Amino acid sequence: MANKKAFQDEVKNKNRRARKDQRKKKKKTEGGFFHSIATIVSSKVFRSFLTIVIAALIGGAGTYLWMNSRPSQETVLVRMKGKTITVADLYESSKETDETKSALLQEIFSTMLEDKYGSKVSEKTVNQRYEQYSKQYGSSLTTLLSQNGMTTESFKKSLRVQLLQEYAYKAAAKKELTDKKLQSLYKDYTPDVTVKVIETDDKDKADSLHSQATEDGADFDQLATDNNGKDYTFDSGDSSDSSKAQSLPPKDVQKVAFSQDKDSVSDVITSKANDGSEKYYIIKVTNKTDKNPDWKTYKNRLTDIYVNQKTSDSNFTNKVIANLLKEYNVTIEDQTYSTLLSNYGLDSSASSASSSKK
Repeated sequence: MANKKAFQDEVKNKNRRARKDQRKKKKKTEGGFFHSIATIVSSKVFRSFLTIVIAALIGGAGTYLWMNSRPSQETVLVRMKGKTITVADLYESSKETDETKSALLQEIFSTMLEDKYGSKVSEKTVNQRYEQYSKQYGSSLTTLLSQNGMTTESFKKSLRVQLLQEYAYKAAAKKELTDKKLQSLYKDYTPDVTVKVIETDDKDKADSLHSQATEDGADFDQLATDNNGKDYTFDSGDSSDSSKAQSLPPKDVQKVAFSQDKDSVSDVITSKANDGSEKYYIIKVTNKTDKNPDWKTYKNRLTDIYVNQKTSDSNFTNKVIANLLKEYNVTIEDQTYSTLLSNYGLDSSASSASSSKK
């Protein structure tokens, strides 16, 4: 069994080859397959779920056999002169690896979620989620899955876990939602605004473009067209929606757009990326939706915003998982895995104590 570093290097190499193949085919991608999936679903726990599944499939074939096929401990895997290697032998030699621990954690999560919410996620829904990836990657998807040790079937299983997880989070968020919380969100809510955006990484060019854009009789539309400008329409809740956030201008730009009047041109907006680089933006607000004074007009939208905010909060999502673990009275029997649930505020002694009280 490969050690942790070897496993990580293997995954990195496979992702590197996948990116190279995609560039040759002129397929646009945002990086390795792991990163691309994380970008689309933007779910921290699902990223760990996906890593778990792939770890089990790539680095722990024996573990995957143990966790999914469920043969007996005496099942013989290999025969040689006068000797055999059984499932129990393989498990015993790999039980302390990260791959095995990850596979066990995934089994715990998927078992709980399937039991509690299995009826809430249909096969049709799973296939629809799969089609999103199929549409994005086309014929490359099968290759990408294969390079990461997955089949269409195993990938759909991981997508099902993700959908169950999403349902669990949304259900928990809606359960604690009140009109008071919605009214609080309404105070800071800004309806749709449409902007035309010019972007550059050259400060001098940004200043020059701004001068041109604010001259008498300036044609901002033409200026934007000549400089690869883009049009965006968004409201103040879109930045908390993982399915939309990646396709929005930076929050610095959004903030200015919400505060500007229709048909006005902004000053040069400086926005710093995570890597420390700076980009410069000039925007013109082309349309603004008036805010209705009745907050109930936006009740459904505000509900979506609240749910999106909660489900993107790792403290909240970890709490949801922790509550499920307690509800199902999950008890760690083997001290090898005593810290398996520590990220959720649980350990073997806590689980055992909970069990003894019931």
